[in-house]
Amino acid sequence: MSLLSSGGFLRRVSVSSAFLAATLVCASARQAVAFDDGGAQPSRLSKAVTGAASSDSARTISGRVVDAQGKPVDGARVWWVVQRGPGFMAAGRADTDGRFCLTTPPDWVPRDVLRSADVVWALGPNKDLAVACLGNQLASVKAGEWVLRLNLAADVTIGVVDDAGRPVVGALIEPVNFRGGQGIDLIPDPISIALRATTNATGHVRMHIGFRDFFNLRVTSDRFGIQLLRLNPRNRAPARTIQLKEVGRIEGRVTAKDPHDLRGVRIEFRSDTATMEGLATALTDEHGNFVVPNIAAGLIYVGARSQQGSSAMAPRPPKPFALQAGETAHLEIPLEGLVTVRGSVQTEDFHTPVAGANVSVVFGNGMQTRRQLPTPMAGSRSGFCQAPCTCRRSLPSHRRLRPTTSK
Repeated sequence: MSLLSSGGFLRRVSVSSAFLAATLVCASARQAVAFDDGGAQPSRLSKAVTGAASSDSARTISGRVVDAQGKPVDGARVWWVVQRGPGFMAAGRADTDGRFCLTTPPDWVPRDVLRSADVVWALGPNKDLAVACLGNQLASVKAGEWVLRLNLAADVTIGVVDDAGRPVVGALIEPVNFRGGQGIDLIPDPISIALRATTNATGHVRMHIGFRDFFNLRVTSDRFGIQLLRLNPRNRAPARTIQLKEVGRIEGRVTAKDPHDLRGVRIEFRSDTATMEGLATALTDEHGNFVVPNIAAGLIYVGARSQQGSSAMAPRPPKPFALQAGETAHLEIPLEGLVTVRGSVQTEDFHTPVAGANVSVVFGNGMQTRRQLPTPMAGSRSGFCQAPCTCRRSLPSHRRLRPTTSK
């Protein structure tokens, strides 16, 4: 199972400093709430009363953070991730009664339903975690509160070794995904930072992640690059060993008719193995050259995006290819012009135009690229993609789609 974003790779949530300065005010809190962007820990949470209120000007949630015995947790950090992507996360602290209140501006609600998150995280002083999905509760006008109950986690000793069983010193280990109320959620940066650790001289590290809902770990080292390991939820052992895969190297260049298009093309790589997933990202220089010094050997998937602001050109990534340990692969990725895709979304019965439908345009080889095109009031939409491409239209389950033109 590959936990990738629509762009092809894991995206991490970051705190918007502008929002923290301007909008984190809650007059209904029992006492002043101190907000910061410090690290916090993940854990599962349960809803007590129906828990959120909304208004035309802002959305607000309030609640309490308690421990496993139901006692309030003073100073617990709380995050509200509104949508997937950087810059849409409110952060705060619980008061002495464990109460918190977070407010976000209405324009944080994503137009693209696939980017919607509305997940609340809490991290206690002992790095125990809670997570809850608000779902459609934010549409309710009835005020209530959420109870975030921290899940007790145990310390786990992790040893990192290479293929020969030798210890890997200085490897950074951090949790990436967590099993939450709506499936597998990406852990916000502050929580991941609070929980991460680096292996010592014997290749070992002690981490507070002994809880079944931690889904995977990211291991980063100079020699082995970035590798993801999925955790076995049934493994409750206090000590575990991670064996990293040997790596290969990738060199290449992007080609284009206009030399100005060569700089800043972002190329993303993912290697698929039986036990690990390798990740790497490269940016082209002014000549279109790029280098990936190390990525886990295996079947390599490639995704690429043009430099920001370029709407007429896009890279065409190669098909997946095998990379052996110690091998250097050479790639050439052409930049190609985009074609226009036009179409309309209609109901099957009366051919009524459907406004607000998400039309997903998928194109490219290997790791496919996706563009979301919400339909305006008339139900029609045009956009750009590489040929060949496929249009996928997302509608509510009670609306049936009439297939129309997609070219």
